[in-house]
Amino acid sequence: MDLSAVLAGLEPYRERIGQAAGLLTVTQYLAGWFICTAIRRQGTSAGVSPLRFIGGCGLSILQVQYSQKLQAPALVWTGIFTLLFSAIYSVWFWWYTPANLRRPFYRLAVGTTAATAGLYAYGAQGDSPEVMYRLGMVLTALALAFIALPLAQLGTIIRAKSSAGLPLPAILASTGATILWLLYGLLINNTFIVVINRRHLNCAFEMEAISQALQPYKEVVGMAAGVLTVGQMFSGCFVCNDIRKKGTTDGFSAMPFVGGCGLTVLFLQHGMLMNDSAMTNANLVGLAISIIYATFFLLYTPPSGRSAFWRQVGGTILFTLTLLGYVKIENPAVVEDRFGIIITVLMLCLIGQPLFGLPDIIRRKSTEGLPFAMILSGTIVGLSWLLYGVILNNVFVVLQNVAGVTLSGIQLALFAIYPSKPVVASKKRE
Repeated sequence: MDLSAVLAGLEPYRERIGQAAGLLTVTQYLAGWFICTAIRRQGTSAGVSPLRFIGGCGLSILQVQYSQKLQAPALVWTGIFTLLFSAIYSVWFWWYTPANLRRPFYRLAVGTTAATAGLYAYGAQGDSPEVMYRLGMVLTALALAFIALPLAQLGTIIRAKSSAGLPLPAILASTGATILWLLYGLLINNTFIVVINRRHLNCAFEMEAISQALQPYKEVVGMAAGVLTVGQMFSGCFVCNDIRKKGTTDGFSAMPFVGGCGLTVLFLQHGMLMNDSAMTNANLVGLAISIIYATFFLLYTPPSGRSAFWRQVGGTILFTLTLLGYVKIENPAVVEDRFGIIITVLMLCLIGQPLFGLPDIIRRKSTEGLPFAMILSGTIVGLSWLLYGVILNNVFVVLQNVAGVTLSGIQLALFAIYPSKPVVASKKRE
């Protein structure tokens, strides 16, 4: 599938996508309130860096200027709101900084102001391609540095095995906003919103070129991806074995199995729409295995918890049948594209479902309950289908697996930070 054709279909929704991305970006900045609340509780800004707030002011000013040059209203009003919030947070930080410790705050503010004024003056020279290109490069570098600020604490987080210092709400909102801004950047054909530190990128052309080069290996890659997918399905045996050892499904969610049944049916339909045998065969086997796991889950579910299980089954069946009915009535010329969008969103929800337990994981400092084998194998399978999607030149297969691998990577990172079993505090003998 040609990326340009997909973008042409989404063109009427360009401003809506921009508005949604803007709202998520503003939500991301609202998450800074959690940091301000922590500062208020401890009564001082000691131990917290003002760079996120002061740097946010400068970056927002430059983004507003650049957005005006692009004539992108969604970017303009988003930059105005983020500037407002960054200014409020900076004043809040200053207020809770002791008078004898404000000098570093002032130095950072003056340095940021000088750098912002210099870049703004350069951008004010005009709208020539050279100015726009260089300004875009600078903004890209600054935005990357701003996004990567929490990674400066990575060493401390790993040593302490705690992510207490990371602004979770900001990171979640930033992830959603990034995906939407990526799509918006493609729609307005702006290189610097789409990708970083690359010149004259043409996504559709490059993917098509890679696809043509890998065409001789299409069947081999498809077969390998199918075999890996079936192998991944067997990784659910580890979860089932944990349930068997525990003797109950308490603490485990049925959604990966029940939702997996519905999703494999939908992927099977998508494979049939694409006339792709590799995807069809893999999902047929996957459906059979998912049904076995769901049955196993039911057998170990206490009678008191089976009503919730059947509600999930009923909801999944109803939802799946509704989407299959949609395929039958939709215009054949657009059904593959639109159905691809739907199952992409559903797949991301299923893969990211364990992340809803993230607050509990952080509180218990344990990844117990997360299916490590399924997540690891899912990452490997996602990479293989990503390569196959590139060979097919199908944007939905590519996006599904890029996002899937990203979510799986986040979950794998939790295993590097927290143990798989909760740490039991030893009681001191008196």
